[in-house]
Amino acid sequence: MTNHTTSSLRANRHRVERRLEQADFVLTAMQRGAVLHLQFTQHGPHWTLTGGGRVADDVAQLVIASASVASVGDALFGECLAQSWRWWNA
Repeated sequence: MTNHTTSSLRANRHRVERRLEQADFVLTAMQRGAVLHLQFTQHGPHWTLTGGGRVADDVAQLVIASASVASVGDALFGECLAQSWRWWNA
């Protein structure tokens, strides 16, 4: 069992809050019309917003898990992630 110190808990909370703020920024941009794009490179997934803004992989995973975001359906194979994600308005 790991014993956390106050400084390690504070750092962890700060990291989580920063990820959530970045995800909220991306969702707001998508709500205004931006599209989240995924490109696979030899170094791993590369996420960008329309206009060139880079999005971290862990933040993009939070964004695409949102019920307000839908894939465009442009995956190369059926079991792969789509390459474009848009804001979905019910």
